[in-house]
Amino acid sequence: MPFKIIGSIVKPFGLKGNLLVKSEYITFSDFSSLKNLFIGQGETPEEVFEIESINIHNKFFNVKLKNIDTRQRVEMLRKNNVFLPEKELSNFKDITVEKDGYLIGFKVFDNNGKFLGNVKFCDKYPAYKILTIIGMNEKEFMVPMVDKFIKSVDKSDNKIIINVLPGLIDEN
Repeated sequence: MPFKIIGSIVKPFGLKGNLLVKSEYITFSDFSSLKNLFIGQGETPEEVFEIESINIHNKFFNVKLKNIDTRQRVEMLRKNNVFLPEKELSNFKDITVEKDGYLIGFKVFDNNGKFLGNVKFCDKYPAYKILTIIGMNEKEFMVPMVDKFIKSVDKSDNKIIINVLPGLIDEN
């Protein structure tokens, strides 16, 4: 079954196993109708959890999963992607994954073809969008979606080529 990344786990919330999920692509009403949460580190889910409850906390979804009751267990899920089966996307009238989030999961390369990481978020700001990329060393870096940085976006290969300016990526 094909899946689409709709967000990621940001961090634990509290001590009893709650987690905060960031998703710019699904509304609270749609998210709260979910029965299961599909989670994985790569481009496909590795685990499925039954959802016990969902609330809003600031701009995040505060999610309690059944059988997860410690902060330490949630800490192990930090930075994992959250997925929805593609067949379920059509059930959500307000989801904008295809419009704004299609870059999530794209592989990012520099001008020389060196793999830099995968797109984790695509945040909208008034002037432009900013891509958050998780590098191979698990460090995040951000790239504005402007011509100075983005050289090409290949939707058929899920690939982005960026111009790496000095200081953009922490090499340490």
